[in-house]
Amino acid sequence: MAQCWQIDDTGEWLSVHVSGAYPGLEAFKALLLEIAEQCRAVQQWRVLIDVTAMTDPVPPLHRFLLGKHAARVWGRRVKVAILAQSERITRFFENVAVEQGGNVRVFAEPEAAHAWLRTGKLM
Repeated sequence: MAQCWQIDDTGEWLSVHVSGAYPGLEAFKALLLEIAEQCRAVQQWRVLIDVTAMTDPVPPLHRFLLGKHAARVWGRRVKVAILAQSERITRFFENVAVEQGGNVRVFAEPEAAHAWLRTGKLM
C-alpha cells in the first residue's frame, strides 16, 4: 500500500490524514513543510495530524530527525496535535520537537487532541 496524505481546512484547524506505509525520511519532511506552507497560506495555526492509518511505525532515528525538522519549519506558532495508535506512541518525536521550540503533542484519543487544540489544556 502506498503512503498518502490529505490536508483539509476544517475551519477550526488544518486536518491532515496520513495513511499507508512510512515513505521514508525525505518524503515525511516534505509533508511537514507542506503543512507549514498551508498554515501560512490559509492563516490557520492549529493542525491535527492523524497517523492512525499508517501501516508501519516511523523508525526511532527518523522520529528524532523529524522532530528537529518539525520544530524548525513549524516553530512555536503552529500548534500541532498528532493522533496515533496508542501502542506506537513513544513521545520521542514530541519531546525532540518541543525541546527544539515546537508546539507539538501526541495523543491516542481524538477527544483529547481536539480539546488541547481548542484550549491548550490536557484532558
